Amino acid sequence: MAAARPAGAAGGTVLHSRRVGAEEALSQWGFSLQEEKEAVMILTRAESKLAIMQAICDSCGLQSEAQGIVLSLPVDRIDHGNAAAEDPALLRILAERRIPLTMCPISNLRLKVVPDLAAHPLKRMLAQGLCVTVNSDDPAYFLGYASDNWAAVCRALRLTRAEILQLALNGVEASFLSDERKAALRQEVIAALPAPPDRDPARRGI
Repeated sequence: MAAARPAGAAGGTVLHSRRVGAEEALSQWGFSLQEEKEAVMILTRAESKLAIMQAICDSCGLQSEAQGIVLSLPVDRIDHGNAAAEDPALLRILAERRIPLTMCPISNLRLKVVPDLAAHPLKRMLAQGLCVTVNSDDPAYFLGYASDNWAAVCRALRLTRAEILQLALNGVEASFLSDERKAALRQEVIAALPAPPDRDPARRGI
């Protein structure tokens, strides 16, 4: 991180890990692997990527004592994503690129990410045009399957019929289905939950 920050990295997450297969690598390929390594994950804008990667390579790359390697992966979805609500610039990028956020309200409540579900940022982020979706997270542990999360967040945030419809359509958009299946499923969702009338019945219960 000391090398990445001057190049434009705002921060990162350090994971302490252990390698597997070290003995096999030595016997079969003739080189050794360190038993313990640190993996650093940095999320940054695309325009800053090359400068940050070059700085890390110069400081910690294969020609250095650390003999580290740098990989770049695109971000095509974000699990949870609650903290994105604190960064207006990031919210605009997420909305423009329709990057899905797989939010898990009951898990967030159990882990005290939010004090109660009424304070969950899902509704605000939905209104800002983000592709937020409702999901379950370790349902047997957090006591909340997908349907439980849907029911809980609809009640706590008093979602309108239009908001429920958009959440369902976001789920289709964020899925790994083929484009053809997505198109068919969108029509099924719209038929099952038609656009809201002028007077919203969703306020009276779900």
